[in-house]
Amino acid sequence: MRALFATFPRGWAGAGLFLLRAVAGVSAVIDGSRLLSSGATPSLLAWAEGAALIVFGGALVAGLLTPIAAFLLSVNALGIALGWIAIAPPGPTGSLQATLFLVAMSATVALAGPGAYSIDARLFGRREIAIPPASRY
Repeated sequence: MRALFATFPRGWAGAGLFLLRAVAGVSAVIDGSRLLSSGATPSLLAWAEGAALIVFGGALVAGLLTPIAAFLLSVNALGIALGWIAIAPPGPTGSLQATLFLVAMSATVALAGPGAYSIDARLFGRREIAIPPASRY
């Protein structure tokens, strides 16, 4: 993870990344839960799609393995938008435009990184190394 991102920005940039992660993640969780709680019994594909949206969205909100989760969410939503993943209409987001916004937001998070306000920053962020003074003996 540290090899993917050298910095985890703080301040306004970190807050902006957190907001972007939160909006994309919450949107994916809502879409996944809406897909799973539809009136009819969901098919295996719809169940897997809904579970994937919930897992990837939750990982984005928490900032856990953010580049991987954001990339997988982006590919997943792009598959819905382009019809690669055939789910009975309407799709989980309700419209093609909303699905494309989810693709754009998650791709942006995958490229920009998690920011300082994430679990990734806590696990893989900057470390302070204390070097003790050299002894004369």
